[in-house]
Amino acid sequence: MSDINHLKTVEQRLLWLSHWMIHNANHIRPKVDGIKVGGHQASSASMVSIMTALYFSALRPED
Repeated sequence: MSDINHLKTVEQRLLWLSHWMIHNANHIRPKVDGIKVGGHQASSASMVSIMTALYFSALRPED
């Protein structure tokens, strides 16, 4: 498997996890105070490719 395929796999998993966290915060967790704490999935989806490439490929410890 190439590096790009590994990054795509990581990206897909991060996207799934971010969507699940937002869904859980908005729809599953007990809401004793009625406050909605989760964000919107689009804000996570728009950044996941950039952040995956930065954190797992481009950035180095000295950055």
